[in-house]
Amino acid sequence: DMQVQSEDVQAEEQRIQFGLPSQLAQTDSMIVQNLTKKYKEFSAVNNITFGVRKAECFGLLGVNGAGKTTTFKMITGAIKPTGGSVWINGKCTTKEDMNIIYSNIGYCPQFDGLLDQLTGRETLRIISQIRGIDPTAIDERIDALSQLLYFSKHINKKVNSYSGGTKRKLSFAIVSDFRQRLIE
Repeated sequence: DMQVQSEDVQAEEQRIQFGLPSQLAQTDSMIVQNLTKKYKEFSAVNNITFGVRKAECFGLLGVNGAGKTTTFKMITGAIKPTGGSVWINGKCTTKEDMNIIYSNIGYCPQFDGLLDQLTGRETLRIISQIRGIDPTAIDERIDALSQLLYFSKHINKKVNSYSGGTKRKLSFAIVSDFRQRLIE
């Protein structure tokens, strides 16, 4: 069935469709073009197109089942799109090494992906090691980040004792580029 698009959605789609990715990369941090995900006959995401300008706060809205989570999973490389493309800072997620892309994005999912039996410090230590942070600097950076996000008194407690808000702070810390911007 045919969906009716608002004028601003149509204008955004045209801006992306008629722009060259190399030119759009000058103004947009993320470009999503004709992104589609099908599961057999079911279209979870149907030909979505938009750009997120540098330093822009962007919201993806839709009813339950509209394909928001599927869209984010395709953007982050967790699942492959059936069609379309995603560019992050001028790098195409289907053509580039995803490690290059991962160094430019952070994703905090709707539901926590935290391990309840680890402490906040243990969680951030593991993430730091995965990201290749100098092991001698990890604890200092974790302390600085937990102070910045106001959860230092919980950093050595197990995640299963955290409130929802403190879990969200830890999730934010995980996806943050705390190697540079938040700490230095």
